[in-house]
Amino acid sequence: MIERNKKILIISIIIIIIGYFGYQSLSKNTSDENNVSEQKTEKEIVVEGLASKYNALTNWDEDISYTLQLQELVESDDLVLFTGYIDDVFKENDQYFISFITDYFIYPQIRFVLKVDPERVSQALEVIEEDPLYLQIFGGYAVVADVSEIKKINLQISGYPSGTEDVSIECDPSKIYVATGDCIDFVYIPEGSDRE
Repeated sequence: MIERNKKILIISIIIIIIGYFGYQSLSKNTSDENNVSEQKTEKEIVVEGLASKYNALTNWDEDISYTLQLQELVESDDLVLFTGYIDDVFKENDQYFISFITDYFIYPQIRFVLKVDPERVSQALEVIEEDPLYLQIFGGYAVVADVSEIKKINLQISGYPSGTEDVSIECDPSKIYVATGDCIDFVYIPEGSDRE
């Protein structure tokens, strides 16, 4: 009987120890998950929110080698989401356009020339007036677009000063694409919101 009580006591202690460590491990995993979600940047939160709201593609620009891959994306009729900054705002044939450029360090670099309504132009101009251009480059926009056409620019001409009065001109194949379509939505993400 004493032997049996010892076995029950030992088994009970083992169960308690296993339960304690199991509980600690579970609560640590839950706290790690909470920390990961707390560490999301404002940019990630905005991008995820827009992607969810519009069911937009976010990883469409991965592994792009040829224009054909981007053209097939246009044919799919999916909305795309990208981040970048405003390069220009203009009016043509009584319609407003905003030219967005994707982040400089991401390939492929795409200039999105998107039709927008006048209210969106006003919204963009307010941000430009409030935030100097260099901060917009480091901050930027999350943009949802309905792209109707995409083409690669065939030739890029660059000029560089090569003396006091001379300019050296170089012609190279371009690595920039131009996409046209409609701007569905955009959100300005201020500079520094990427940093933790």
